[in-house]
Amino acid sequence: MALYFTTYFNLTSSVSSCPAGQYLNGQACSPCLAGTYSLDGAVTCSICGDGDYAPNTGSSSCSKCPSGKFLSDNGNLASFHESAAECLSCESGKYNDQAGAASCTACAAGRKASGTSSTSCDACVPGRYASGTYTEECAECERGTHSSSHGAVSCTACVSPTTTAGAGAANCTACVFGHYWDPRITKKQRKE
Repeated sequence: MALYFTTYFNLTSSVSSCPAGQYLNGQACSPCLAGTYSLDGAVTCSICGDGDYAPNTGSSSCSKCPSGKFLSDNGNLASFHESAAECLSCESGKYNDQAGAASCTACAAGRKASGTSSTSCDACVPGRYASGTYTEECAECERGTHSSSHGAVSCTACVSPTTTAGAGAANCTACVFGHYWDPRITKKQRKE
């Protein structure tokens, strides 16, 4: 009769490569912390870059801030990349039409972005203008001036004998019945 003996060995295994979302921590794999990520075989986790965040531990990639928002940290602190709440809204007068942006862009002259988190700038409507960039609201053309096109950067004075009924006009019109145009009257006198 033969006797068989089995011996069990408790071997400590060492890992040489970790899956995505983990890094090599000594001889074992550990998950990347929120705000960081790793690819297959990484020995360290990387902080998400501008416009990106990673809300969960063990991330293999970062998520992008939505358009209308931005995150500008250049991957310096993982704590600035831990959630979508870290993505800041574009200010009024600025927009961002790309996901994962590091900044927002000022609206061009003749355009506006009224609210925060804008993904585009709207052209000023006829009768209004924006002479500068970073405009929140388009201004009305003064009485006696007009802008007939969308996206105007200035208003044009009406030519005698035409004028406007008030501010914000898209076109000049002839004087109304019973009135006449006197070019000697100043703008200030007409307002009184």
